[in-house]
Parts: sequence; structure tokens; C-alpha cells
Amino acid sequence: MLTGPDVGTERDVDSGATFGRDEMCEVRLKDASVSRKHCRIERGPQGFEVVDLESRNGTYVKGARVQRAPLAHGEEFTVGSVRVRFVDPPAGAIDEIELAPAEPAAAAPPPAPAPKAAEPARATPEIGAARRRAMAGKEGVLLFHRIEDKPDSILHDEMGQQDPLLRAALWIFVIVLAGGLFYGAWKLSAGSPQAAPADEEAEEGR
Repeated sequence: MLTGPDVGTERDVDSGATFGRDEMCEVRLKDASVSRKHCRIERGPQGFEVVDLESRNGTYVKGARVQRAPLAHGEEFTVGSVRVRFVDPPAGAIDEIELAPAEPAAAAPPPAPAPKAAEPARATPEIGAARRRAMAGKEGVLLFHRIEDKPDSILHDEMGQQDPLLRAALWIFVIVLAGGLFYGAWKLSAGSPQAAPADEEAEEGR
């Protein structure tokens, strides 16, 4: 069927078939222009023929209304207003099938990059500053905070993260430095001239 509500429908008529809207028809059509029993395809000694069954809107072959007409392979005829193509290829014939050009295989997507290892969480400057103030106020502990985006250095890490020997050396250095500063301050205060007592000044005045 090339037109009408049943477009695309295919039926085998090798043993003959009646076209119409009646439920008993081998080829039942839904178009209102088709009679209940409209026409019939018959197989005779000379091949297939379409025979009109006194339909109201007629059967047409090559644009002319017919009562009986032969059908060749690929012939089109009209049942009412429905256009039909008759297909009867010769024995041994192979219909040519046009194949769409094969699409090139899609390139494989590049492998997804390996996920980066999660970096260890670091304390934010605000948290580090608050912790330094709290520890300095309670225990007087010397604490260094890691500086972001800086190369590794002993001054960029907290004291608790350093090697024990390095921590001991730093503590000794701090104690020696503090002792030196204290001793220097004491020597300066001891070497300054002392004020003369008041009674000695009175005797000199006499």
C-alpha cells in the first residue's frame, strides 16, 4: 500500500486475494473510498490480473478505469483512492538493495586520567593562629605553623612534626639563646655606675 490509512502494509496475493473494507476480504482496507468488496487479484494462464467487483469508485490501472487488466511486476493500480503496487519478480531474480555507506568506526575515547591522590588535610591559618595563641598562653610551648605553597623547611612545619633529635637541638638552641640574652642583660645592668648614697654627698659638702 502506497497511500491511505494502510500505507506500508504488505499482503501475499499469490493464491489470489480480494480487496475491500469487509472483514472477510483477504486484503482489508480502511479507506472510505474503498467498497466493501472492491476488486480481486486473480492468477490466470497469462499471469496475474486485477478484476473490479462492480465497485462504486472503480479500479484504475495506468490512470484508466478498468473492469479487468493484467498486472506486471512493479505495476501500480488504484483501489478507490488507495494506490497499490503489485510485486511479482521473475523466478531467480534478485532485487537490488542499496546499502548505505558504512560509517567509519568512531575513534576510541582517550583513557580517563587517573584520579589524583587526595592531599592530607592541613589546618587553615585561622585555626593555626588560634591554636598557637592558646598553647602559648597555657604552656608557653614554641610552635611553628605550616605555610601553604612553600617548599619544605624546618620552619614551615610544626615542632611536633620534626625529628626528635632536631627538636632537642632546637630546644637547646632556644635555651642557650635565652640564657645568653639574660646573661648579657645582667652584665649591662651590673656595669652601670651606681648613684652615690645621700649621706656621702652630705659629708663631701661639709
